[in-house]
Amino acid sequence: MRNWGAGVDESQLPHLFERFWRGAHRRDRGAGLGLAICQEIALAHGWHLAASRQEPGLLITLTVA
Repeated sequence: MRNWGAGVDESQLPHLFERFWRGAHRRDRGAGLGLAICQEIALAHGWHLAASRQEPGLLITLTVA
């Protein structure tokens, strides 16, 4: 999935799949669980979910083994 928005800072990438983590600009919305839940579903099926920076935006990749 590709997001064409402002993207995320390189320092935020390791935190994207952590439960309850939200970037400073998103602290007023959501619980910070969406990507953590997606990660757990992927792991339960033996898949791999990853995020990488794009210019502009963010790319979420699901690899099915």
